[in-house]
Amino acid sequence: MQGNHVCLWRLVRAGLLFVTFFLSISAKAVIAGYIDKVVTEGGNVAINGWACDKGLSKSINVHVYLGDANNKNKVFIGAATANQSNEKAVNDACSTSGSKHRYKVLFSKKSLMNYRNKYVYVYGISEKDPNLALNKSGQLQIPNFWVAASWIPRNSLNDLIIPKGMTAYIDTNITASLIDIQGTLICQSDKTRTIKSKGILISGRLRCGESSKRVTGKFTFTFMKGRSLSMMGHSMGERTFAVTDGGKLEMFGATGSSKWTRLSETANAGAKTIKLKDSVGWQAGDEIVIASTSYDLNETEKRKISKRVSGTQFELDKALTYTHYGKNHNYSKGSTSWKLLSSAEVGNLTRKIVITTADLSSSGADQYMGAHMMVMRGGKAYIDGAEFYKMGQAGEMARYPFHWHLAKDVSGQYIKNSSIHDSFQRCITVHGTTHSKVVNNVCYNHRGHGIFLEDGNERFNTIKKNLVMLSRKPYPGRELLESDFRGGQSRRFQPTSGYWIAHPQNIIAENVSVGSEGTGFWMSFEQNEICDKIDGDACVTPAKGKTQQFDYNIAKTNRVGMTWDGARTTTPTGNPNNEDDMTISSSQYNPPEIPTFVGNQAMHGSQSCFYTRSSTMNFDQTITTDCGWHHFHAFNIRLNNSLMIGDSPFPRDSKAKRTIANSVGSSGHYGIVLYDGPFELNNVLFQNFSKSDQNYADSKNVQRNIASMPIGKIGGANKYTNRTKKLKFSPEPKRRVDFRSQTKGNWADWHVSQSILDQDGTLTGVSNSMLVVKNGFNKISGCTNKDSWNAVVCDAGSYKIGNLVIHDYSDVAKREGTQNKLYFNTIRNGSQDSHPSIYPNAGYELHSKVNLLVNTNQYYEVDLEGQNLNKKTIRYHTERGSEKSNIIRFINVARTNCSFSGARKVSNTTELNNHNGSAYLIKGSEIWFRFLPSAVDGKFTGTIKPRSISHDVNCT
Repeated sequence: MQGNHVCLWRLVRAGLLFVTFFLSISAKAVIAGYIDKVVTEGGNVAINGWACDKGLSKSINVHVYLGDANNKNKVFIGAATANQSNEKAVNDACSTSGSKHRYKVLFSKKSLMNYRNKYVYVYGISEKDPNLALNKSGQLQIPNFWVAASWIPRNSLNDLIIPKGMTAYIDTNITASLIDIQGTLICQSDKTRTIKSKGILISGRLRCGESSKRVTGKFTFTFMKGRSLSMMGHSMGERTFAVTDGGKLEMFGATGSSKWTRLSETANAGAKTIKLKDSVGWQAGDEIVIASTSYDLNETEKRKISKRVSGTQFELDKALTYTHYGKNHNYSKGSTSWKLLSSAEVGNLTRKIVITTADLSSSGADQYMGAHMMVMRGGKAYIDGAEFYKMGQAGEMARYPFHWHLAKDVSGQYIKNSSIHDSFQRCITVHGTTHSKVVNNVCYNHRGHGIFLEDGNERFNTIKKNLVMLSRKPYPGRELLESDFRGGQSRRFQPTSGYWIAHPQNIIAENVSVGSEGTGFWMSFEQNEICDKIDGDACVTPAKGKTQQFDYNIAKTNRVGMTWDGARTTTPTGNPNNEDDMTISSSQYNPPEIPTFVGNQAMHGSQSCFYTRSSTMNFDQTITTDCGWHHFHAFNIRLNNSLMIGDSPFPRDSKAKRTIANSVGSSGHYGIVLYDGPFELNNVLFQNFSKSDQNYADSKNVQRNIASMPIGKIGGANKYTNRTKKLKFSPEPKRRVDFRSQTKGNWADWHVSQSILDQDGTLTGVSNSMLVVKNGFNKISGCTNKDSWNAVVCDAGSYKIGNLVIHDYSDVAKREGTQNKLYFNTIRNGSQDSHPSIYPNAGYELHSKVNLLVNTNQYYEVDLEGQNLNKKTIRYHTERGSEKSNIIRFINVARTNCSFSGARKVSNTTELNNHNGSAYLIKGSEIWFRFLPSAVDGKFTGTIKPRSISHDVNCT
């Protein structure tokens, strides 16, 4: 017994024996042995150990079984002879001398791919006694090694199915009908492979690279037609790349090509070399796009790099057709400075992971039916450095290059550093999804809205540092939304857009939109409550939502640069491609608190650069240049610390001048147009506005003055006074304000009803002065002429302005659309200074209104020319609640037996003057009225608190 103890101790010290070895030593058990380890070696699995027939000085055989735990369901897979050299401790345990007892059994991984994780049982084969399981049998397992995808047998449809629990790697090019990933499929980072299929379905995991080990080879996923997929009753169509509930998609391509940058020098037409602002890792063969720096979006050009000269200089495969401006410019006013980022953007489209489409038809229904990627609820997508080419299905709902589809909260998920180009429908879609990240992507040449927040309940998403170029309208007959192709108002919102933002509660920052056929950034906030709830959230009303962030975005070469207006109504369009498509109409944004937008820039907005329809909004550090109209806004907008450049540093050829002439028409080329108002301008620099008139012929050969002027007028529903302070004009333009007579638009009163309060004299030269249009109706004693502006300057201490509007709310007017077509003529103080509300027979519609000088001894006669006041609403607007209106005399009224809601009827002029509220007097054939405003106008949430009052009239 002492000898046995010594032997056992030696084996324990040698790491060859555990306590359980005692179980194999008994009077009957003569087989001794052990399974040391089960490991992978290259393409094999090796089972190592030792075995002997105790006291028999010869090698014995071992049999290997694989099965489940607890000695169940075992399958014999092979045998070997334990005839390899061993150490002395093994001979001691076997009571032999000089014999060989070690074994190593090799099995190919391919032969064992269905036995991964199975338990290993090894039996020693005795010549004289029962065979016994070696020590550690049933305790070690076959490793869960990676399986080569080529080993996996296909089904009758040629589907490649990665079952649950299996990890397979792409060892060769793959062609399959469906690739169904229920387990894990791996792209080896340094390999180059092509994967062709009719669809990929991920309920397990597809991993192409890792953040710390990115794909440096190339993996191309190519989708073919012929296999329609569905999941849980939801059709996903053909050429589908879908991540379903429980699935995980990871793509990490090498990031050398992912940075987009700008030119550092102008690249002239004919040049074959470009110089960049930043050093980048681009290589020969990479495909790049260079943005247009004119009004023509088609001057964006695609080229290949033929030679890398340095990290900032590259030779192109062919010369440029157009000139691309390559300079940025610095400006300053006192301690405030601005940088105009006017240099052309340059993006690289080439990536190491490519998703694309094959076998498209040259015509017919399949011509624009690319592959599409959907991430469903419960699925996860982490895309970093992939290329999506010829993706999206034109005219088909939910078929976009990349698409979170009703995925709800996707915190942590992202698509970044990727390129999406030559897309048949959209670029990136965030649908019914919150907390996604869309960062540093390049979108080029897509149909329909580019980066698209679809329904209006998408919140808390981050859209940052993306470059969207060449956003075109959908193919005719393939339109999904009216906003993609129709329904835009020329200077307010135009289809298509680079960015369609359907809810304000998202981070939209440092993005660029270049070359949209319509709008660069379209903030389309619906008035309707949306109750497609996300993870228990309450219903949302986008038009009343809080702005999370909208800063440092740039819009270039769009008809409209940035707009907060135009959203879906509840009126169906009858679109055969989308039964849920609704018409687009103006939509006012009414946030719960005043939003501030910082550092946004817009240039080459042929119609306008900024338009808003909103309650009070702050714009800070905004830069505009080369815009038909730089700022065109409804209601109260504050523009602070901002820059407008009239005649920009961009070169203007004849094509650019004609674009401006076509855009401005007879309305003028302005920095700011006085519209609804009021504007509040504080610390604004008007740089390089024209010092002389510049006439150029438009496309109809009509001469237009394309000289840029800082401030002009176009009319509108303006009721309140604009305000300015700390303005600077460098150099001095020909005229700072243009109130000259122009062709009238829809607003017959636009030549008299605008006003500007110059708070510090930096506009007019007179502090606390009121600037109004030069007109006998406006001018009173003490005002001085500003003839070159067609304006008069008055003392704002005594010159106060109110506004009178008459609106027809009768059924006839509603039916015929004539609510704002009441014809009347206004005369001040019985003089010949008159103002017609609407020019008869000229087709001018808006608005039946007139300015009033309040708190003065002025009175007004409103000649209704025999019309009836019945079913009319009379509104009075002023900027202070204490400002009573003048006495208004309605003369030539068809009927005077009238009552005014909310107003007191009085019996004489003394009562009319002294009544502390709105009152009216029937005086023969006339109706005299005096207003006192009460309600604060809800469109204004800032420091200005204008008031108004409305009275409905009924006459018998």
